[in-house]
Amino acid sequence: MTSDYKKQINWLTYKSERLVSALYMVTDLINTNDPLKWRMRKSGVVLLTETGRLMELSPAERKKVVNSAREAIAEIISLLEVAVNSGLISRMNHSLLKKEFVNAPLLLEKIGKEDSPKSIGQTQRYSIGHSIGQIKTIKDKEFLPPIGQNF
Repeated sequence: MTSDYKKQINWLTYKSERLVSALYMVTDLINTNDPLKWRMRKSGVVLLTETGRLMELSPAERKKVVNSAREAIAEIISLLEVAVNSGLISRMNHSLLKKEFVNAPLLLEKIGKEDSPKSIGQTQRYSIGHSIGQIKTIKDKEFLPPIGQNF
C-alpha cells in the first residue's frame, strides 16, 4: 500500500469525521422522537465505519466498502432534503451540509480507483488556460495537490 494511498485514506477519514460531527450538531436541533434524526445519524455512523475500514482491505473488498459509503452519503443527502423541506433544519445548514456531502463521493472515487493503472502511472488534469479536450498529463506526482484541495 503506497504512502499516497494512506494519506488519501487519512484525509477521507478526517473529512468524514468532520462531516458526521456537523451532521450530529445540526440533527441535535431535531426532536428526539423524530425517526429522521436517528436515520441521518445512523447513516453518518455507517459512513464513518466504512471509511475507517478502507485502510485494511484488499482492492476487491475496498470497492464494496466504497459503494456502501456512497450509499450512506446518498441517503444522508436525501434525508437532508426531507429535513429542510419539512422545516426541521435551516436552509443554511442544509446547503452547507449538502455541499460537503455532495463532494464526498469525489474523494471516495479517488480511493476506489487507486488500483487502476491510470492512477498509478499518470494523472490527467486541466490547467488554467486549457480548454476541455486539451489535457495536460502530469507524470510527476510531487506537483499534485493533496486530495481535497482545489487546483
